[in-house]
Amino acid sequence: MKNINLKLFRIRKDPELHPIIASLDCHDESTIQVAKDFGDKIKAIIELPDLGPIHVPEKFSHMAGYYKISRHYNYSINYVLNTLNYEAVIITEDDLELSPDFLDYFQALYPLLVYDKTLWCISAWNDNGIDKKIVRDSTLLHRTDFFPGLGWLLKKTIWNEIKANWPAGFWDDWMRLPEQRHDRACIRPEISRTAMSPDGKKGVSQGQHYDRYLRKIIKNNDPVDWKSIDISYLLKDQYDLAFQARIDACPIITLSDLDHLNSDMKCAQLRYSNQKEFVIIANTLEIMNDFK
Repeated sequence: MKNINLKLFRIRKDPELHPIIASLDCHDESTIQVAKDFGDKIKAIIELPDLGPIHVPEKFSHMAGYYKISRHYNYSINYVLNTLNYEAVIITEDDLELSPDFLDYFQALYPLLVYDKTLWCISAWNDNGIDKKIVRDSTLLHRTDFFPGLGWLLKKTIWNEIKANWPAGFWDDWMRLPEQRHDRACIRPEISRTAMSPDGKKGVSQGQHYDRYLRKIIKNNDPVDWKSIDISYLLKDQYDLAFQARIDACPIITLSDLDHLNSDMKCAQLRYSNQKEFVIIANTLEIMNDFK
């Protein structure tokens, strides 16, 4: 609680533009006091009421934490958007590191999210944002069919569309299902605007993927002046045409070709036709192989 708010205070330029709302899924007095000690630097403190015991299916009894998180998100997001009546919310977590331009990034992309109805979120996270596996361009952004999370922007209109079917558990997996996405995309950066702190190893996932992937994700430390960047290339029609053209310009290779590629080759395609083939490719390239 303390660390994430101190990080937000350091990068926040305008408290009116970016009010901070702390949401607590506990009744721990020391945690509540930490939030209160920040005084008017925090706009509001949400304390989850006693909503009764959580029903967890027996086969997921060892994963009760995921059900608590889902209930917390449901209550808190709805409170911010429909009780406090904000039009959008940036959702972050207490185990994340933040880039200097974390808030500026979302501020620059919010108008695009409002305008382009083929988008449904803006994310600060690149699941494969590992050093030496990314382009070192802090202005480069992408459309993705995959919901990245880990620092993301949600509109009230989208929330009100999906809230009635909000799941009891595993909310992020649920967000990735076609029934919620409806062919809409998220924007994500080439270089993440968040990174996972060591505290991420202590969460409900029990450090799943932490050592192999998550701790290696680097965050951007080169702040971008987003007012000078034209982001219209992210509009669906423009993006799809340019993306397909880039793919078509790349030769198709196989995994066996990786050891003897020409040094001047700038791009290549590795194709797969099923999940098993994808996992083999992902493991070879040492990128995220999880379909969830």
